[in-house]
Amino acid sequence: MQGEDTLRDFLLEAGLVSRGQLEEALRQAQGGQLSHALVAHGVLSEDEIRRAMSHAYGVPFVTLTRHDLLQEALELIPEPLSRAHNAVAFNLTEKGLEVAVLDLKSLEALEPLRLGHKHKILPRFTTRESIKQALLHYQHLLKDKFAHLLLTHREPSKIVAHLLSHAILQGASALHLEPAGGGTRVRERVGGTLEDAMHLPAHVGEAVGRALPKEGRVSIDLGHGQDAVVRVSLVQTTAGKKIVLHLERSGTGKTLESLGFHGEALEAVHAALARRKGLVVVSGLARGIDSAAHRGALKVAGGKTAAVLGCGIDVDYPKENKKLRAQIEANGCLITQFP
Repeated sequence: MQGEDTLRDFLLEAGLVSRGQLEEALRQAQGGQLSHALVAHGVLSEDEIRRAMSHAYGVPFVTLTRHDLLQEALELIPEPLSRAHNAVAFNLTEKGLEVAVLDLKSLEALEPLRLGHKHKILPRFTTRESIKQALLHYQHLLKDKFAHLLLTHREPSKIVAHLLSHAILQGASALHLEPAGGGTRVRERVGGTLEDAMHLPAHVGEAVGRALPKEGRVSIDLGHGQDAVVRVSLVQTTAGKKIVLHLERSGTGKTLESLGFHGEALEAVHAALARRKGLVVVSGLARGIDSAAHRGALKVAGGKTAAVLGCGIDVDYPKENKKLRAQIEANGCLITQFP
């Protein structure tokens, strides 16, 4: 490979290895990476080989401290991915996003994030210790950020929103809340395994239980115009009830084509959606699909929606929909048969 040839030539020219050491490493590598073979046989240390690769490939080498880590940059790569691939985004400037790695191949694992569509990726070689300390700092930042939000908010719907925001940021597929040690242990399923996320007071689990249906699918308002769709299930354990929230990924719903719309019919539906007016949603104001229907209508420019209440007009129920109710009053109407 051209990269391996460039590294080999640099190592020889710089006098870092002898030709005999190099030939023996290549023989031992048996088609594997030269850099790994040199480290495995004690010819060079990990740091020495990465500094050599830095010079050979023209990729800067950095040693990171916590003061070099910009939180805005860190959070562009979910912590589990950073940890799994030893790749930490540590700085964001007009020039691009600086990502510290131990191996340039790590960048391939980040391609699904489509970071390159928003920022120019600027790889930087670093030490294993720098990666370790950067990941510890990243984990502490996340726990501090979300633990503070959770402890300062008592409203159940906001607690749920913060927990889900953290899970989504980490690329989790599910969120588990279970009684443990007199409090609530929060775990996230990332990459097929359950990872401890944080430990919170018992009232958090109780609040989440009040804010969610016992079973079923529900849309949660995360704020800032974002929603999360989750499937809720309760599991009885010896320690008490465990709440499991399965996150449904965006983009997994059915397309118009899969529903049988083609040709002129498909064009007519797209044209109607593009007009974004003339449709009114009428639904209840309960948790779940009712709330999701209203929010969807309100997101459309000029969208109108009517909520049918199962209580008197002066009763706020459910309480977590108080903000949604106010939006409906401003952009539609409330209907009830009760005094």
